[in-house]
Amino acid sequence: MGRTTRGLEKEPNRQRFELIAATGDQPAAIDEPICLGATRIEVGEDSTVVLADPDGNEFSVRGRPRRASLTGPCRNSCIVQ
Repeated sequence: MGRTTRGLEKEPNRQRFELIAATGDQPAAIDEPICLGATRIEVGEDSTVVLADPDGNEFSVRGRPRRASLTGPCRNSCIVQ
């Protein structure tokens, strides 16, 4: 999840990619990375699911795109099919 410094707490992962299910099927979009080795970390209040890849890099999966992200700049977001 982050770097460890001589037994101190791990630093949080400051950059997180956001995957958006193209069909809106969030469970299917979550199942695939889990089958490939990702680990479920948490579920946010807005139903965003945070996962970590086998190296501990965090990313989130949303079921439905937010309207603002469709019209504005898309930073760290990717629509998956």
